[in-house]
Amino acid sequence: NAKHAKGNDFEVKLKKDQATASVVGMMGGVDIGGAVKPHVYRLAKGYESKIVKTKDQIIQIKDQIESTETAKEQVSEDIDVINEKIASCQEDFESSKERLESEIKGKQRQLELLDTKISSLNDPEGVESTIEKYNAEYKQLQVQQQKEEKEHISNKKAVA
Repeated sequence: NAKHAKGNDFEVKLKKDQATASVVGMMGGVDIGGAVKPHVYRLAKGYESKIVKTKDQIIQIKDQIESTETAKEQVSEDIDVINEKIASCQEDFESSKERLESEIKGKQRQLELLDTKISSLNDPEGVESTIEKYNAEYKQLQVQQQKEEKEHISNKKAVA
């Protein structure tokens, strides 16, 4: 019951003695070795060539992946170094900023004191009061000096 036999019954009989003598005859006159082998050989060579190309492409891709990973690691290290430098610069900046702000405040205080002295010197009454203040301090120091000299003399007499 062959599918395309159209109701006919066909029978295939193989003759063993002829099979060894002629394969071409047994295959209905088709020289399998001569006709099919070259096609199979070309097909195999074509696939072999494609396999070699594919292997070369895989090797190239692996090399690219390796060099990309190496470059990625280098870039990552460079980024870490740059981040460390940024942090160091920020610390230096903050330190310098604090120092300069402190110096500026000190200079501003000195400037305010000088402004006060200048304004007091420009005021004649202020000059007189400053002179009187220094004269009073001078008199106090003279009195204290005389007192200490008397004590010194009395200590000398007491020791002698």
